[in-house]
Amino acid sequence: MPLLRDKIRQDLETLIATQYTLPPKAFAEEELAVKQSVEKLVLVLSEPARQKSLLADIPTDSIENMTRRGHLTVVAKNMDDHFLVAIEKILKNGHFTMEYGGETVDLSELYQGCKKALTKQGKEPNFEDVLLRMYSVESPFYKKLNAIVSGYNNPKSTTDEEKKMALLLNMAVHKAGIMKRTFEVHKTPSVLYRGQSFGRDDFISKLILVRALHDRGELATLAPDKLADINIADIVAKKNVSMSSEVASAAAFATNKGIVLHVQNPEQLADFYAVANVSAHPNEAEFLSRMPDDVAMIPIGIDEDDTSKTMHIHVMCIHSEATQPTNSTRLTDIKNALKTTLHKELNEPYGFFTSYLYSRSYTQQQKMLLEQLIAVIETPQNNPDPTKQDEFLETSIKLLKKLYETNPTDYQKKGFDAINALLQDYSAVIADLSVKHKLTDVKAIIASEQKQLEKNIQGKRLWLAGITDEADKKRLEPLKKDMDVLLRPDNNPVDLRQAANNILDLLKANPDIGSHFKLLEEGIKHIITSLDKIEEQQQILIKNPSLLFKDCLRCLAVPTHEGKQEKNEIDLFISSAMNKFF
Repeated sequence: MPLLRDKIRQDLETLIATQYTLPPKAFAEEELAVKQSVEKLVLVLSEPARQKSLLADIPTDSIENMTRRGHLTVVAKNMDDHFLVAIEKILKNGHFTMEYGGETVDLSELYQGCKKALTKQGKEPNFEDVLLRMYSVESPFYKKLNAIVSGYNNPKSTTDEEKKMALLLNMAVHKAGIMKRTFEVHKTPSVLYRGQSFGRDDFISKLILVRALHDRGELATLAPDKLADINIADIVAKKNVSMSSEVASAAAFATNKGIVLHVQNPEQLADFYAVANVSAHPNEAEFLSRMPDDVAMIPIGIDEDDTSKTMHIHVMCIHSEATQPTNSTRLTDIKNALKTTLHKELNEPYGFFTSYLYSRSYTQQQKMLLEQLIAVIETPQNNPDPTKQDEFLETSIKLLKKLYETNPTDYQKKGFDAINALLQDYSAVIADLSVKHKLTDVKAIIASEQKQLEKNIQGKRLWLAGITDEADKKRLEPLKKDMDVLLRPDNNPVDLRQAANNILDLLKANPDIGSHFKLLEEGIKHIITSLDKIEEQQQILIKNPSLLFKDCLRCLAVPTHEGKQEKNEIDLFISSAMNKFF
């Protein structure tokens, strides 16, 4: 059987290597709403208690939807670094509690306690470490968050504030895990395990189909509609999904006559797993999250444990790249729906005796605008340039606005509303999901980026210190000289940048290093990005020295409400002084 399993695995690896993609299940229709909800939650939760009444008006349906569909890591990745800065401020200064099973915890006290526990030799820990420790400590916070995210929470015993804090902090935990994984070059385990007590018969029937496809030589070139027949992801995701790098931990969830899944290529689930085991705390051996709905899971073999009667099912995962908006079948679906709706509006005959109020018979002006709208929708399809998506939307919405201005009947307006809804849906799919919690103070931006840079470099130190395998040490030898420069405590930006660029060149020349340590290149690029941002802000200070002067005045509690003329005078004065000294 192992031989057959290996052959099936080779077929599926061939399938993945040909950049096989699954049609995404309406991916990203909630993205824009997620962005708006997060921004509002962060803003309101940062305010004093008297303004918390605004919390009830913030909808979180979009965040819940993305959580259910397993795309929280996609959202978290697009949050900028200041998202976690805002979350830290909320935990540090707010007074929020969570109750579970009759126990209550104050989140600010939990935050301070975890921070104190992680403080070593007077050095404060990174916020990511504190947040992940908060999640891993056995407390009402950990239990309540998992209950809400997993869908087994009792709504009657949960306040609106608890629910919204849990959804926001769950996203922050994902962001912290992704950052830590990148900075410390975490390796995904070679195998991941998932234990469950249901689905046994379904898995066996799917495996029989897989073997039949392999025997007929069809598995390595399988079409999307056929892949759906052998995909077990829906069975796995019937409940909240937890995975572990320890088979014993997973087996405990299988119970008698249950099953343990052995995921053979967990890199396909790398982001999904990103938050697990980040600080080696026992509770993090099982990280609760959702199986992304663009992942297919295919059974390739079965072993049975005679002692416990537990069935071990070996599976391969295929993660669809088609969720990117430029390739998304969802965009095509929306455009097709738009064309169908518009053609129907233009060409469907209406009765001669229909009352004017219920008529959809259009004027010449309305027909002309509808025809222009059809032409706009068909143009990007003939020439699918991703950069033209915004232009398409802008033109379409302008034409729709003109249609609304033609004094339509109520019945005609319903048709326009249907078109508007589809355009809004399209807008949500291609929306830029980057959530910006921008700092405006130049010095604060420099300090924030400097902190990110230090975290990244410290992460690389921890990674290198943890390498014990001789083969891995030998593999990294070409990078040693530049890594030593990169990790030197007394480094300067010029040497740092040079070392980082050298490492990127070496990774390009030695692709086997990058393929083995998959997150190394991304982490090194982060270093260069931080250096660029710091340099950019320093240039702003040099060009506008009054910013620095104002900052000094603020420190001395001196008012700084200068106008344009005063600002110019301050700039001239400081520039003159700087020239004398430098």
